[in-house]
Amino acid sequence: MTQYQLPDRPGPTPYRIPEGMMAAVEERVLARAKAPRRPAPVRLALRCTAAAAAVAALVVTAVSYMHSPAPSAADTGGDYLAAFDRLSDEDRSSFIGNYQDDIFLQTYQ
Repeated sequence: MTQYQLPDRPGPTPYRIPEGMMAAVEERVLARAKAPRRPAPVRLALRCTAAAAAVAALVVTAVSYMHSPAPSAADTGGDYLAAFDRLSDEDRSSFIGNYQDDIFLQTYQ
């Protein structure tokens, strides 16, 4: 450790330090600095709780995903295609025109 020498102060100092106190303080500070640090109990409890909550959320998500029903024809667009087939030619051309205008506007923005 680097030793620092303070310049002598002219005149008396108002503070008195017992002999050997600074060496004892230095030893205690170094001993505490070298000791392995343990996480505080509260911090450790918070970390464990957060980890348990994350695992529980993952399990709930996985189980709900595994037990979700298969998509029906309505979800896959089967009903929409059948409804489009039932439209008149005028309505179909109107839908297709709107779709093409939308694609054109999105492409050139």
